[in-house]
Amino acid sequence: MSRLLILLLATLMLNPVYGAQILNKNLGWPGTTLEGHECHGKDVGYGPFDYNDPQSSSPDGSSRDSNQDRLSLVERYHFDSNTENLITGASNTDPKSDIDYTLRAFPNHPRALLAISRYFLRLPADNPKTKYALARGIGDVPPPECYFQRAKLFAPEDPMVSMVFGIYLHKRGLLDAAIAEYRLAEQEMPKYAELAYNMGLAYFDLKDYENAKKYAARAYALGYPLPGLKRKLAGVDIDLSTK
Repeated sequence: MSRLLILLLATLMLNPVYGAQILNKNLGWPGTTLEGHECHGKDVGYGPFDYNDPQSSSPDGSSRDSNQDRLSLVERYHFDSNTENLITGASNTDPKSDIDYTLRAFPNHPRALLAISRYFLRLPADNPKTKYALARGIGDVPPPECYFQRAKLFAPEDPMVSMVFGIYLHKRGLLDAAIAEYRLAEQEMPKYAELAYNMGLAYFDLKDYENAKKYAARAYALGYPLPGLKRKLAGVDIDLSTK
């Protein structure tokens, strides 16, 4: 696992979310894929529960279990380290089914959203099936954007959903869409070094070097440790000082 990914995973639980649609069995699959096909997927089974509200219990009083209890149960059987790292599923040989289960139970689970993104991004570019998978999904597992749209409907104020969505869009080469998601996250996390760094990378790829410099300076002022963006800017003679 790369150091950048480890840093991201280590900081994904820092920010609270409000207004999640707890136990909304009619959550469904809103929106469309990036290619314009309707999102689809399995129905809600267990949940949905809010990843960022560990003390919450069933609003109807039917269960005293907290969301932390439920999260521990789901992760034990469906989202262990092998599943998260796309080695093998916790209950199946293919990790995508267990990631799907985790996200249907906890729609705004940030590490699972990152994992489903990585699963699709690693599909071989030269395989003719990859284009179909990115457009429509694989069986009952839709493309990542469908999980992100579902998470946004479930927990509209969760900035981590927008941040991780931005990372996925960035890696798909959709830079303007990525920056739009990053900006949504920035409204709630203006001093989050990981977000500033990713915004700087996106602006650099757009050749908007002034904004790349601005967000690089912010990221490094906040203590971001990786030098990649600084090196990119040095390659185009951009000074990171704040003169």
